[in-house]
Amino acid sequence: MQTIISYFQDFFQQTNKPFLIFCTAFAAILVIANYKWGIEPKWLAGLPDRPVKFAGFYLLYLLAFSIPYLFYFIIDRSAVVTPLLSAIIVIAPAVFALKVTAGGWQEIIRTQLPGENGRYWAVISDWPIRLLITGSLLILFNLLLKKQGQPAIASLGLTTSNFKWWPYILLLIAIIPLVGFAASQPS
Repeated sequence: MQTIISYFQDFFQQTNKPFLIFCTAFAAILVIANYKWGIEPKWLAGLPDRPVKFAGFYLLYLLAFSIPYLFYFIIDRSAVVTPLLSAIIVIAPAVFALKVTAGGWQEIIRTQLPGENGRYWAVISDWPIRLLITGSLLILFNLLLKKQGQPAIASLGLTTSNFKWWPYILLLIAIIPLVGFAASQPS
């Protein structure tokens, strides 16, 4: 537990406080707007077909992802926009928009397994398939970066070297019964 506490202490010591406040407020505004006006569940999910939905979700995610970077580069004039960072800012919203708008497998499963059993497997398989799509795209992106001679994703801080798993596994073990309890409640 001391390891996780030290991670939080390091994070707050090294973080640009105005940037943290801006990102927190911006995320809160987006969440409130989404719940108040139903941007995702009503507007975007109601669009007529997958390509149009993809474009809508992409624009929403691009807005949510790029505005904090824009603010960061405004407050930190010494920060440099690299081609790799620019590519990530453009590609990351596309990956998530694709994850949200991908589909078709639920219908296939329901036709192959009719009734309650088919509905069950369609629901159960949905998120693992979406995870597989997202993970595959991220691995592909990393491989393309390596092939182009760009620094690997690890240069952006996404690495497991010197990473201690046990504190997170203990937290996961502690939270599973709470999530199970909450999920079993009628409300």
